Amino acid sequence: MPFLSFRNLFLLLLTASGIALAGAFFAQYFLDMPPCILCHYQRYVYFAILPLALIGLFIASPRIQNVFLIFIMSLLLLEAGFAFYQVGIEQHIFALPKLCKAPTLAATTIEALKAQLLAQPHVSCDQIQGQLFGVSMAGYNGLYAILLLGISLVSLCKLKR
Repeated sequence: MPFLSFRNLFLLLLTASGIALAGAFFAQYFLDMPPCILCHYQRYVYFAILPLALIGLFIASPRIQNVFLIFIMSLLLLEAGFAFYQVGIEQHIFALPKLCKAPTLAATTIEALKAQLLAQPHVSCDQIQGQLFGVSMAGYNGLYAILLLGISLVSLCKLKR
């Protein structure tokens, strides 16, 4: 079996999506970096890639494998878009959308305040939760998605020969 195959590419995408999600959950639960709403959207894309890549592992038809791979590549492009949009928000290049703002609290009682705090997201999208060498987690996620997209595109071109 050659190294470059649809099966290996789907296995790579399945593993890479799992690693991205594991890293996000690790940061959230072990490094105390709560996600904002855009962080959740970025996770949803990787969650969507998981079953597609898993099904792609077992498809025999190259034509259908192409369709699955192109759909996964579209999701990776969407992922990169979400990530770089969040970087733009973090750097104040883009205005903070309404859905990303931390809640304004207008409770009149302790019980109402508690209910409001538990029902609302607590992190604004312009708050950088973690950085490494000046690049936020969203920036690394965008680069990761572009890398996976590039590997997929090059592989697709080579496999179609």
